Amino acid sequence: MTSLNKENLKNPIGNPITPESYGQPGHDFTLQTILELQKSIGELTAAVGFLKESIDKQDKKVTKLEETMSKVTHKIHTATVIISIFVIISGFIANKSWDIIVKSIV
Repeated sequence: MTSLNKENLKNPIGNPITPESYGQPGHDFTLQTILELQKSIGELTAAVGFLKESIDKQDKKVTKLEETMSKVTHKIHTATVIISIFVIISGFIANKSWDIIVKSIV
């Protein structure tokens, strides 16, 4: 049997040599890690899909709310114009009525 020392464990280039008894490391850990990563990516993909659906629902709700608010704004504007016209006509009629009442008294 040869004695093992640091010089016997290096190849001619100077890199360490792995003894034959150690063999290759097991691939179980790497495979398990890859499977866990795939599972995590699947969960993340599902979560992103759920968020996209939620955003789409919220977008539809906001769009509907904007349409409703636009209709309400138009109705308020129309009501304001109609009330303004009514007040102006009422004021004109009241003024003319007052003039007629004053003339009839005098």
